[in-house]
Amino acid sequence: MTKAEMQKMIEQGTPLALVEYRSGKAETITYRDKTTGRSATMKLITHNVEAGNNAVQIGERVPDEQNLTDWQPPFKKGSQCVLVIESFTKDKGVYKAGGKLHPLAA
Repeated sequence: MTKAEMQKMIEQGTPLALVEYRSGKAETITYRDKTTGRSATMKLITHNVEAGNNAVQIGERVPDEQNLTDWQPPFKKGSQCVLVIESFTKDKGVYKAGGKLHPLAA
């Protein structure tokens, strides 16, 4: 993401955060659907980033047809990226965000 793109998003009121990438993992989780009461599965990628002195987890839902066995983290450890924030919560002392990570253009 270039500085011009970041400036435009900020002017539109989109919340952004400059973060440092730490790690990521892909997994298939099983959960109980509250509406039907049945077990369901979901493919999820969890990215761990650092924002200032805080560790933040970013959950990214993956389409069911996508294969996770060959997934690789999109950034190297220590890379700076821009997080476009869609949701943000704190649960049991852990900050969790929903959104998309974009590489920071030089």
